[in-house]
Amino acid sequence: MRYSVRFVNGKNVVISGIKDTPHVAVYSVSGVLQQADCDYDGDNINVKLQSLPKGLYIIKVNDKTIKVRTR
Repeated sequence: MRYSVRFVNGKNVVISGIKDTPHVAVYSVSGVLQQADCDYDGDNINVKLQSLPKGLYIIKVNDKTIKVRTR
């Protein structure tokens, strides 16, 4: 399954194409689990990264991994 990933305002990530109930986790590049708000509307996940400092993060959605850089 392929996901579509897009950035909104440099701090939010919208992931589309989710068919199953998602399990979402955000990690720093050092592997530390981060606190991030996520909203799921049945088709899209909105991952809100505003509270995190700028940098590289890894978002795990079910069995997929997405690398992102916040500004």
